[in-house]
Amino acid sequence: SFARSIQSSMLPDYIPDIPSLDIIGFSQSAAAVGGDYYDYFKISDFEFGMAIGDVNGHGVSAGLLMSMAKSCLFVQGKVDPSVLAMMEALNGMIFGGTKERLFMTFIYSIFHLQNQTVTLSSAGHHLPYLYRAATGEMEPIQVKPTYPLGVREKVKFNEVTVQLAPHDILVYYTDGIIEAHNPDGEEFGFERLEELIIANRNLGSAGIQ
Repeated sequence: SFARSIQSSMLPDYIPDIPSLDIIGFSQSAAAVGGDYYDYFKISDFEFGMAIGDVNGHGVSAGLLMSMAKSCLFVQGKVDPSVLAMMEALNGMIFGGTKERLFMTFIYSIFHLQNQTVTLSSAGHHLPYLYRAATGEMEPIQVKPTYPLGVREKVKFNEVTVQLAPHDILVYYTDGIIEAHNPDGEEFGFERLEELIIANRNLGSAGIQ
């Protein structure tokens, strides 16, 4: 469909070439037009931005909201790409730009390549899993999520900066994967996702995907 082709054109069609990061993204829509969105872009030679979001609802309005988010990311990225400034800009744009009350869960991250950290903030979105290669431990990154984008006009977003080490794995996802179910109606769930990441931890990003 027309809307679906627009949607797929908004997702990156390349694997970023970042010396110290192994990155891949994947989206497969269950509906004709889903609300899942991810993006990544170079901020500077030492900073790399990444976003993931999920619009409530499907169809053309979800696609429109995604295109608004993408253009806001692009413009705000030129003005001030820092995490809190980006979250505030996106929230203001979505709150003010849609008559029907659409909202979007969202995470925006900046990878600082020189000191190998990631800074991120969540607007009601599932926090990414961080697998620590040194200890074999895995848990979601801890930062207090706020309301999804577009719910309230003024939101105080929270950010956290996490130190990364070689072979650590970060997995960002939307609820499409945990809510997927088999023919018997059984949900995939968080536990299976966690087991899958740990079982395939040595395969690199494409292998895990």
